[in-house]
Amino acid sequence: MSSVALGGSPLATGSQRRTWVRVGQVGLGVVGSLAATAATTLTALQVSNRVAVHTIRTVSRLFGGNGPDTAHFVPDDVTATFDLVHDAEDPDGRLDVFRPTDAPDALPTLVCVHGGGFINGTKDMLDDYLAVVASHGFTTVSIEYTKAPEARYPGPVVQLNRALEFLTRPDVARIHHIDPDQIVLFGDSAGAHIAAQAALAITDAGYAASARLPAALRRDQLRGVVLASGALDLTMAHGLQGGLGGVGEGWYVRTVLSAYIGRRDYDRDPCCEWASVPHNVTAQFPPTFVTTGPWDNLGVHSHSMVAAMRAVGADVEALFFPQATTPRAIAHEYQLDLNTPQARTAMRRVVAFLRTHTSGPVRAGVSDAWEDSDLAVPLVPAEVETAGTTHGIEVPLAS
Repeated sequence: MSSVALGGSPLATGSQRRTWVRVGQVGLGVVGSLAATAATTLTALQVSNRVAVHTIRTVSRLFGGNGPDTAHFVPDDVTATFDLVHDAEDPDGRLDVFRPTDAPDALPTLVCVHGGGFINGTKDMLDDYLAVVASHGFTTVSIEYTKAPEARYPGPVVQLNRALEFLTRPDVARIHHIDPDQIVLFGDSAGAHIAAQAALAITDAGYAASARLPAALRRDQLRGVVLASGALDLTMAHGLQGGLGGVGEGWYVRTVLSAYIGRRDYDRDPCCEWASVPHNVTAQFPPTFVTTGPWDNLGVHSHSMVAAMRAVGADVEALFFPQATTPRAIAHEYQLDLNTPQARTAMRRVVAFLRTHTSGPVRAGVSDAWEDSDLAVPLVPAEVETAGTTHGIEVPLAS
C-alpha cells in the first residue's frame, strides 16, 4: 500500500499504477473485426471457453492500445492510496482510494467497479477519472475483483460486498475520510452490472434472498448509483449476437457470458434472469444516473434500464447524446476520455448528481472551472423518451 499526492502527470509509477487498455471497447471492436477475417479459428476456440478467454485477453493486450491521455486533468490537491488490502485471503482483495488532500472529515464516497467484459480489466483503468471526481469534495474508491472464468457469477458481486464491509468499518472510514452513511455505487461496462446487482440486493431483501446475494449495506446507506455504458440485461445476449456486427461480436458475447455464468448454455441457467437488472428493478432502487455514448453497441442496455426504472416509478436521470451530430468515438465507456466535450459534460452531470443525493462540504473541483463551451449538447428529456420496443422493453431509438 502506498499514498501519493497527485497532479498533472500519471498518478504513479511501478506498482502504484500500470498502463491500461480499453479492454471493454476492444472486445466489441477489435475482437469482432479480427474474428470476421479469421473465422476458421472459431471452431477450435469454441472447444474451450478458457482458450477463447485467453485469446480475447491476448488481443486486448496486443491491439487494445493505451487508454486516453487524461493525466493533465488530475489536480495537485488529491491524494491517492493504492493497493489497500481489504481481504488478505483474496489475491484480488485490493482497492485504491482517492480524496482531496485537505479533506477535513468524512466525505460522501463513490465506490467504483471497473469494466472489461467480466473477463478483463483492472481497477487502474479508473485512476485519472476518480481523481478528478475526488477533486469536487468526495472520497472515491476503485475496487479490484477476480475475472471469469477464474471466478464465476456471483463472485464479483460478493467481492464488492466484502469491499463495502471493509470501507464502512469505523476505523477504516476514519482513516480514509469515508462517510459510511453516504455511499454511491459506480459501475462502468461490466462493472455497471456488478454494481447494479449489488444495489438491487441492498435495497430489496426479497431479491437478495431469491438471487442468493449478500447485502453489505443498509438500504439507507446507499444514496445512489451511477451506471456508465452498462451491460445490464443478460437476456439480451441473443439480440446482441444478431445486431452488433456479425460472427466476431456474437462469439465474443457467447464467450464472455459462458465464462461468467459458468456454462455454455448460460441463458438456461436460472441465475441469468436474476442477473438481468432491468427485469428486477423496483421503485425501491436507489436514485440512479445512467449514461452511454450513442455509438455504444451495448447502448440498448442503458436505454432499457432507464425505461424500466421509469416504468416502476424509480428515480432515474439519463444523459444521452444525439447520434446524428455526435462523433463515432463517443461510444462505449466514452465518459473516461475527458478530452471530449461529451465526457466533460458527463463529468459535470455526475458531480451534480452526487451533490444532489449526498450532503457534504461543497468543494470547487476540476469540472467547476470548465466553460459551457467545453461541453456538449445532450438529448433533452423529450427526445430521450422517444421509444420503440426491444426485447419487450420500451427503449429510445437512435436517430
